[in-house]
Amino acid sequence: MNLPDVTLLFQMLHFLVAYAILRRFIFAPALILLEQNEQHKNQLLKNVDTTMAEQKELIGQQRQRWKTMQQTLTSMIPRFNAKNDVDAIRISTSIELSDVKLSEQEKQNIQKMLHDELSDVEL
Repeated sequence: MNLPDVTLLFQMLHFLVAYAILRRFIFAPALILLEQNEQHKNQLLKNVDTTMAEQKELIGQQRQRWKTMQQTLTSMIPRFNAKNDVDAIRISTSIELSDVKLSEQEKQNIQKMLHDELSDVEL
């Protein structure tokens, strides 16, 4: 009967001991670091998605405010038998400021609206 070589058995035993040590002290902490890195990455992606959604909402609100301001100012343009807004603007640019009659309340409303809109503009 042939017995396996004793050196081969010692080599196998050393390999198993080295594997156990590496697994305990090297592989386990490395896997923990990789999992933490993955969690951090997922959190950052979630934050980016949240920020993008907030940004889209703010852009929508800003567009709505600009549209409201445009409609308000367009409604204040004297028509003088203009067929459309472009004609009304052409006609209104040739009108003297003294020809436009606005109440003090309308002037204050316009000034407040312009101040609010322009104060949001970042230079």
